[in-house]
Amino acid sequence: MKKRVPEEGGVLMTSEQEVEWLRGRLTANEDFKAVRGRLGISWNETMELFRLGSRTPAQAVKRFREFCGRVTSMQQLLSQLDAEGRTEAYRELSRVLVDPTYFIRGEEWPLEKTVPITVVMYDPARTFLLLEYLFNHEGVWTSFLGHYLDRMDGRPLPEFEEGVQAERWLNEAERLFQAFPSLKNLFREHRQNGGQDHSRITAVLQAHQADVLGRFRTFRLRNHEVVPLRWFGNDFLVSSDVPHAGDFGLMVEGQQKDALCLFPRSQQEEMGKWQFDVPLSFWTPNRRRLMFHFHPEEEHSFWRKVAPAFTSVSCSHGWGGLIVQSAEADRWRPMSWEPLASQHRDFYCYLRV
Repeated sequence: MKKRVPEEGGVLMTSEQEVEWLRGRLTANEDFKAVRGRLGISWNETMELFRLGSRTPAQAVKRFREFCGRVTSMQQLLSQLDAEGRTEAYRELSRVLVDPTYFIRGEEWPLEKTVPITVVMYDPARTFLLLEYLFNHEGVWTSFLGHYLDRMDGRPLPEFEEGVQAERWLNEAERLFQAFPSLKNLFREHRQNGGQDHSRITAVLQAHQADVLGRFRTFRLRNHEVVPLRWFGNDFLVSSDVPHAGDFGLMVEGQQKDALCLFPRSQQEEMGKWQFDVPLSFWTPNRRRLMFHFHPEEEHSFWRKVAPAFTSVSCSHGWGGLIVQSAEADRWRPMSWEPLASQHRDFYCYLRV
């Protein structure tokens, strides 16, 4: 069994210390910069790239030999990490060498090589409450909205729905009705028209439209790319007949001040806003496949340390933001910190482009 090389003083390195050591080792490493993200294609494709990018065969051979020397340097480093048992550092280096979109945990990115984007959310307190409801709608929330109205009308709960747990869900339903005043009438109407889950969720979405989105005037389009953000977990929101169903925010290519200029000053303080300085090399291929996770403000310093290149610059309305993964046509490509993100919330508060 391989043993980890102890640090000075005989203290074994933790996984995070390994990754921090690796970042320091690679910061000014020209061999790493030259081959980063380029080892995921075959040697035939690599040689073809050098041939097409060279003026003469001799130049192609020279450039290819230089590249092979740099690859050898990285192989030596990988062998060193493997021999010393630094498994976390080995895993990070192996992946970043083959994946051009991958970033080592905690890796900073030069500001001049980033693209500012801003996520804007309407009335975040009520929107986050709605997102929490949507994540749980297949459970007991949906039925307890009806039970809450029954109680208000003086009708008893079904016997199997009584108890401490029932009181908890009735309290949760009350939160939703208090947050969205129009929900009571909308829910009664949809209940009369069938009362199935689909209809009940439609009532909740319409309440969000009436009580939240309806309060924000149409934003002023300027020379910025503006993309609506939707909750990723329910395709029903995309196909719903409710106009703009699931549009819980906007992603604007630009700084926070640029995004806020799209809205009247009177509305700006009521909006959540999170600016990200996204690495250009990641933004270009993934701008239409971004996903955002939101975490409580007390966790923000942790995420700024783990994934500074993908964590919002600051918090807004008690929440921070994090880019967690990108969706590709045929697969998901999770980032190394995504499993951590899923452990930090009782519900997956993800929004996607």
